[in-house]
Amino acid sequence: MNTQTGFRYGFYTFLGYTAYFLLMKLVGLVHIVELRAFNGAILGSGIWLAINHLIHHPSAKFDYYHGFRVGVITAFSGVIMFSIFMFFYLRIIDQAFLMQIKEQEAFGQYLNPYIIAVTLIIEGSFSGFIMTFAIMQFKKSKAGKFHA
Repeated sequence: MNTQTGFRYGFYTFLGYTAYFLLMKLVGLVHIVELRAFNGAILGSGIWLAINHLIHHPSAKFDYYHGFRVGVITAFSGVIMFSIFMFFYLRIIDQAFLMQIKEQEAFGQYLNPYIIAVTLIIEGSFSGFIMTFAIMQFKKSKAGKFHA
């Protein structure tokens, strides 16, 4: 149950990432690095919803470990799917965007779709781990019980 919930909400997180990226690309704002901060809201929402699903699901076994696990699975699966999407997007669909990234970034000459995908996985995984920890601390009441 927990693993399925994590992958399901990870997929929703991936859809959120992808929709946001394509929207920013469509309106011409993809080059504004500061707008990537909204990715944190997408990731946090996916983790929050996955944990809430476990809390409210009557047959789900829920304790701190299971909540943390589903949050991490949600984050990792969503980030990995988005990284795979970005790899193919940069390698096949929009190589001009890759060139634009290379020109704008400090170490741009070293960037390629592989490095960008791995960087997204590392960055997103750490963010997801920290967000899961923060959400689980918030969900835990002072009595050690969880609330929605």
